[in-house]
Amino acid sequence: MSAKEKNIRHHQTIKEGMIMTLAEQLIQKGREEGLQQGMEQGIQQGMEQGIHQGMERGMHQGMERGLHQGMERGLHQGMERGMQESVIEVLEARFGAVSASIRKRLTSITDRAMLEDLLKKAATVPTLTEWEKNVPQK
Repeated sequence: MSAKEKNIRHHQTIKEGMIMTLAEQLIQKGREEGLQQGMEQGIQQGMEQGIHQGMERGMHQGMERGLHQGMERGLHQGMERGMQESVIEVLEARFGAVSASIRKRLTSITDRAMLEDLLKKAATVPTLTEWEKNVPQK
């Protein structure tokens, strides 16, 4: 092989090496860009999924808490109403018809201890007038 052929071959080897290096650099750059895009998409999807799951969990917990509180409130109000009705029934059994104003005053009372006291007094006081003295004014 002549010196010229060796020189040409040497230049071809250098070109091939440069092409391979350039190709390797492009491949590496493509990998890095692909990795970056994959990470960005993964983060975005993860955030969206996390937000969605968090909202679902929060709504579920809120509904459970609301249902529980509603049931407790309903039970409490039902007990108040039952006590109020019991007082009216005892008063009517003992003294006859109870006026609308007494009913209104009685239904404005929500304190259980006071309702229990008024029920006991409804069963024991000698007159409706005496019982009314124990009912707070609005």
